[in-house]
Amino acid sequence: MYTIGADPEFFIRSEAGVHPITGLLGGEKGAPVEVEDDGHTYGMQEDNLMAEYNVPATEAGSSEFAETVTRGRELTLARIRESLPEAQFVLRPEVEFEEHHVLTPQGQMFGCAPDQDAYANGDYRAPLRLTHGSEYPVRFAGGHIHIGHSLDIPNHVIVQFLDATIGLAGVMHDSALERREYYGKAGVYRDKPYGLEYRTPSNWWIWSKDHAEHVESTVFYLLSSLEGEMRQMQEYYSALPLGDIERAIRFRNLPLAQDIVSFMGKKGCSPIARCAKYFGLYV
Repeated sequence: MYTIGADPEFFIRSEAGVHPITGLLGGEKGAPVEVEDDGHTYGMQEDNLMAEYNVPATEAGSSEFAETVTRGRELTLARIRESLPEAQFVLRPEVEFEEHHVLTPQGQMFGCAPDQDAYANGDYRAPLRLTHGSEYPVRFAGGHIHIGHSLDIPNHVIVQFLDATIGLAGVMHDSALERREYYGKAGVYRDKPYGLEYRTPSNWWIWSKDHAEHVESTVFYLLSSLEGEMRQMQEYYSALPLGDIERAIRFRNLPLAQDIVSFMGKKGCSPIARCAKYFGLYV
């Protein structure tokens, strides 16, 4: 059995414009507000100037994931509206705040643990350092995906396949550019006791139930293929143009992404071909 969960972040706006989450949701890293709903527990917290909610892990392939992603988002907004009734979602992964919001203790709180790099065999990346000063107004919202598995395959290999599927889909559907320079680089992940956390995607996929369903389907089919068709997947792995995948994601190069999925589709790599079809990557 494989499991899938997530911890998406999102921005809100009020009638006056983009609004920081400060004081509206509660919860913090390691101590979220917990809400029970229909047998699931959703965690909610304030992360810098954005809202974050934790999607409980469900069995990949059960079709529950899209439901919990949507429900968790609705419950989080409902809690925010208890303090800010006019609050609305901002359907973007990059937002610019006013300086007086940024130059607050919460606006300056960046508490992420080190990430690993799938293109360096899982070595830890150098600590992230923003090249801008403390007044830098842009913040980025992630859509990290948590995957539970017990495959005897290195996580960095699984993440490279995730880049070739969900990561390349984001080239088409995620308009953010600056995030790709910092938090959204190709191959960013963390080992977890249950499997891995794939950290490259922004929150582009949480706004559409279809997208969330396709994310779940892609994860399930990829892991099933890695487990059941090991020899064939090893051949596909040898053919992956890893440097091109990194470049396509980093620079949001859609023609390159389309060339990659076309190339791998002709090789017969069905996990990549299926994902490309789901998300409309084929020309």
